[in-house]
Amino acid sequence: MTSGLQDKIDARKIQAMERDIKGKAIHAAINLGKGDLNLRGSGEASSDRVMTNRVYATTFGLLGERRKLIIAYRNTVYNDAGEYSTLKITVDEDTVFDQRGDDLDGYRPGTWEAELDRIQEEAADAEALTATRAKDREIAAEKESAAAVRRAWGLDDAA
Repeated sequence: MTSGLQDKIDARKIQAMERDIKGKAIHAAINLGKGDLNLRGSGEASSDRVMTNRVYATTFGLLGERRKLIIAYRNTVYNDAGEYSTLKITVDEDTVFDQRGDDLDGYRPGTWEAELDRIQEEAADAEALTATRAKDREIAAEKESAAAVRRAWGLDDAA
């Protein structure tokens, strides 16, 4: 590979990092995607890892020019050996972003990035809603637990 080509590839990698393509896509996949989240490995050989497999798909573009964007994210956290992830973004079955571990193997900027930004905002809203619901469940569980203790000791309001 010529140094000129390598310089262009290095510049493209920097561009992807500055635009936070990986972070936005992972955030969207985890908060909006379908699949297994924090799935524990099974069997003796795989019980030492936690896997996340999420896929998010959407369509974007003007009517008549609809395009399909798919974000596929897989992350495996090993108890004793760190973690390894893959992230692939395709538009109409054409790979526009491909990263395995720390190695960015391909990035083609395009109009799909505006859709990724929109999806990222939707993911942030979904994450906030999930956090609010979790907090509400936590508060309800604490109230129920306190009520059970009061009932057990005959200290509820009815006594």
